[in-house]
Amino acid sequence: MNRRPPADGTDQATRILAPPPLLHLAVLGVALVLHLGWPLSPALPSAVSRAVGGALLAGAALVIGWGVVSLRRADTPLDPNRTALHLVTRGVFARTRNPLYLGLSIAHTGLALLVPSLWVLVSALIATLLVDMGVIRAEEKRLDAAFGPAYRDYRARVRRWL
Repeated sequence: MNRRPPADGTDQATRILAPPPLLHLAVLGVALVLHLGWPLSPALPSAVSRAVGGALLAGAALVIGWGVVSLRRADTPLDPNRTALHLVTRGVFARTRNPLYLGLSIAHTGLALLVPSLWVLVSALIATLLVDMGVIRAEEKRLDAAFGPAYRDYRARVRRWL
């Protein structure tokens, strides 16, 4: 399903809090400062923490990459402030409605295990909640307005995260 975007390509009615990568980086920065001042590490052996953290980063890269390729193939912008031209429901979007944001959250968690830091682990949860409330909900309103029943059907079939 196609939609005609506004002249400037943005949708002013449903603006997001901030770009999701910036939300994650801002919260991560605060967590790293806290970690430097008051280090708190998870109770995992360092070899396990490194292995799981590395695996999560690799998995995040795959999920994000697959999502980017899917959006580009559909000629749909990556910028969450820009209007979607097509409802993408194939590929990784058949499993999760938000693969790019899921990938960011997985990567953030992987970094928490690589550092290792409980501050960073908590910050991954905080950033994920900020993206959910400040980005995804606005996008969902925009997609519902743009694609109507097709988007509502997609929402009923595919979960927001996993």
